[in-house]
Amino acid sequence: MKLGKVVLFSAVVACYANVQAAGFNCSLENLNETEKTICRTPALSDIDSIANRRYTIAIDNSVAKGSLMREQREWLARRNACGTNVDCIKSEYQQQIRYLEMVHQFSSVQNLFGKWLDKPLKKGMKTASGFAIEEAPWKIKRLFRFRGEMRKYDENNDGYWRLLTHRIINGDLAIFFAVANSTNTKIYMYTDSVPHSNDLKLVALYDYKMSTVYTPVVNYNVTDDNILSYSISYGRGDYHYEKQFEIDVSDNGLSAPKEVPATTVREYDEEGGETWTGYCGIDTCSSRGGSPDGKWRIEATDSIY
Repeated sequence: MKLGKVVLFSAVVACYANVQAAGFNCSLENLNETEKTICRTPALSDIDSIANRRYTIAIDNSVAKGSLMREQREWLARRNACGTNVDCIKSEYQQQIRYLEMVHQFSSVQNLFGKWLDKPLKKGMKTASGFAIEEAPWKIKRLFRFRGEMRKYDENNDGYWRLLTHRIINGDLAIFFAVANSTNTKIYMYTDSVPHSNDLKLVALYDYKMSTVYTPVVNYNVTDDNILSYSISYGRGDYHYEKQFEIDVSDNGLSAPKEVPATTVREYDEEGGETWTGYCGIDTCSSRGGSPDGKWRIEATDSIY
């Protein structure tokens, strides 16, 4: 790719087994009354097939797969509560299909960033050993915009925001970033608790109050997936201070940040940002809004994908 170290936040999608939405074998003996009603009513069987297809598409395109799967189980309980009431069953299906259709789908990276990509590989190319060489284009979608969201959290307008990393929590994508200025450093998490919304929800994890001449530097420290580790350093020379914090991450949620002994962190430039080279709009540029954890993302001037 010509993008160099183009930062890709391909909506990092973990591999989940699809939960079967409402499909079932009508020959089974242990069907409930609602399932029996669906089996003997052609119109309901048809809408059941449609709902299954919509669920498969939704689960393949969601960054909140865990929430979507849990909601699907809740919907099945509501549908089954209809018993033999055909109108009730039909209404439940119609509402669920409309909900599933609201999940924003991924797009080809070629469609969004095509003019910055290398030309596709020629068909029929093979390695020296005879193996076929094929492309597998990334599927991406915009998760949120910077303008009007992240930037407004820098209350004094004299600091910077920095993407730290992401985690999968209980099946849902969570994105962590920091906003730092001369008076405080805040750690935030974005997560999508409404799978179809494509409008990630902000959760403030911690607010470190401080007063310093220099804007603090927030570093992400690479650890395992069960720990979110970051350092906050401020001041210079004999008056340089650094504190390191850890947050335990599990499917049950996040622990409160706890201070731990500081470890060696990466070197940063004078202004306090590790840089990467990518694209800002249509021009090559260096940015500090990049990827300290080393994961690939595509980042535009106003959005993250």
